[in-house]
Amino acid sequence: MITIHRASFNFLDKSEKVYETIEEHQIALFNAIVNTFDQPAEWHSQDLDEVEEIIFLRSDAKISLEELYFQKAEIRLSKKLLLLLQNVFNKMEFPEKYHFAMADMKDSIVQYLLEFDEAIDDANNITHTYLSINAQKSNDVMKVLTVFSAFFLPLSFIVGLYGMNFKNMPELEWHYGYAAVLVFMIVMVAVIFYLFKRKRYL
Repeated sequence: MITIHRASFNFLDKSEKVYETIEEHQIALFNAIVNTFDQPAEWHSQDLDEVEEIIFLRSDAKISLEELYFQKAEIRLSKKLLLLLQNVFNKMEFPEKYHFAMADMKDSIVQYLLEFDEAIDDANNITHTYLSINAQKSNDVMKVLTVFSAFFLPLSFIVGLYGMNFKNMPELEWHYGYAAVLVFMIVMVAVIFYLFKRKRYL
């Protein structure tokens, strides 16, 4: 039996067992090929779990969307290779006594395909969740800035009005004018605060 591969594989280099039939050797080889998808599936699952933990449990943490994109591309590539392998297995015919072993390998392929599908869904969900969280943080920042603007805009108007240097402005020589304006500003801030609390903006 001749195998053609571009890279070296441990299961081929260490394959020294002698099989009674070529079918047994083929099934053992196919089984080893299928098992090579076990480590990538486990690694992708663990890595995506770590990224998800970073997003939900660390409020100030950031993830690399570029790395997440390349990981998703690797998962898709692994799934495509597994689908090609599945097509090859489905077209091969073995004697009846090997049907159980082939069915077992086909079940393993289906299981890995489901794991890769789940990993792709997790990667997509993590991407959408991360973008949504960032958008929510931006909205929270804009909300805080809007609240501060609502407080300081009327105060700035009053300061700007009384900062005009006109000669015949009213209340300029009023003895209690400064204190009255301060009290008016405090009352205005209190009213705005009450309205925001009532509308549940704060």
